[in-house]
Amino acid sequence: MSSPSLQTRQRFTRYAWWILAYTLGVIVFGAWVRISGSGAGCGSHWPMCNGQVVPRSPTAKTIVEFTHRLTSGALGPLVLAELVWAWRAVGRRQAIGRLTSLLVVLVTIEGLIGRSLVVQELVADNASVKRAVVVGLHLGNTLLLTGVATACAWLGLGGVWPKFTTSFVGRRWLIVALAGTALVSMLGAVTALGDTLFPVRSAVGAPLLEHLEHDLSPSAHFLVRLRVIHPVLAALSALVMLRVAHVWGNANVRSWLGSLLALLVYGQLALGVLNILLGAPGSAQLLHLLLAQLVWVVLVVMFLDGCSESLASNAQERVQIESAAAGPADSLSVETEAAADDEARVLEIGDSIDLHGFAPRDVLDVVGSYLEAAHAKGLVEVRLIHGRGTGFQRARVQELLRLHPLVERFSDAPPTRGGWGATLAWLRSDSDAERRHAP
Repeated sequence: MSSPSLQTRQRFTRYAWWILAYTLGVIVFGAWVRISGSGAGCGSHWPMCNGQVVPRSPTAKTIVEFTHRLTSGALGPLVLAELVWAWRAVGRRQAIGRLTSLLVVLVTIEGLIGRSLVVQELVADNASVKRAVVVGLHLGNTLLLTGVATACAWLGLGGVWPKFTTSFVGRRWLIVALAGTALVSMLGAVTALGDTLFPVRSAVGAPLLEHLEHDLSPSAHFLVRLRVIHPVLAALSALVMLRVAHVWGNANVRSWLGSLLALLVYGQLALGVLNILLGAPGSAQLLHLLLAQLVWVVLVVMFLDGCSESLASNAQERVQIESAAAGPADSLSVETEAAADDEARVLEIGDSIDLHGFAPRDVLDVVGSYLEAAHAKGLVEVRLIHGRGTGFQRARVQELLRLHPLVERFSDAPPTRGGWGATLAWLRSDSDAERRHAP
């Protein structure tokens, strides 16, 4: 299968990000269905609305619920289109093909959970434990859905699936932040349900201890008692995420992700306090949910980006470089894992390197070493010949170039110099490279 064109990849990436944005809109609108008490607007019928395809003389709550069903139902065909696009462009066995397949599965599960809420009448004023559990699981699947949608947009048609076993600075903190955010978000969905069923009294002008005594009273409903647990866990999770933002900002090329995460976390904390003070108004709940989803998206991007950036930072760990007889920076003596028992292979450092003679697992090592040597020799433009094939090797090489501190920019070679089978890279000057390495 031929590699998709640059224009096709760009269009797919824009479509994938649009799918993510649309999904977030559907999630927020679903919260409005709960807040407005419109969950039973179509009765216990599904997919029909009050036994009709299109409700006649609908009430306001019926309109809200029916509109939510239309918008959430439209997500299915939209992600199916994304799957077909990915399969036709790169094949179903590539990373993006598998991701879009998983996305379709998660959207289907999301619809089935929504159906169970309606059919089992776990809507409106239902305050059962069963509804709380289903709502929590619903939000958990939603997080998986938005996470996979984010990965589809981040990966695109030409991306390389990162190795999650590789390490990078702040990896453990980031994993804890992801797990904590998922737990707090699921608990927050149940807490928000309690705020809707048992309206919160405004804390303005009222003693805090009085509120705590009311919420923690043994006679209080379990959904009311969760109001105390959720803010505490949310504050602890926020501290972890701020730690992640700090570590990320000091150690990663895209430090702006850390700044964005910190900004979203502070916004969440402010909205949480506002919800407590004003008695959880609907508008504040919706914004709180949206920011929570954006925090999750940023954390997922940071994790994917961190694992991917390790490709560039670890690419040279398994390569031994020695000066050859031709003099410093004129050639490389490269010993790779694929040829550990053989003599080291000597590469002349020119403005082009052919990667066909290397095992796929050694290519990134060789490219990283070659870029270092080419930069030391003073070369400004180099050509990497990786071949056309399925586009997998090209994607791996270009992903490393995107993250490598010595590379200023890169592009596919023109037809006269290899076309899709080669990539041109322009190297930074010494001063630019030093600034990129600087913390």
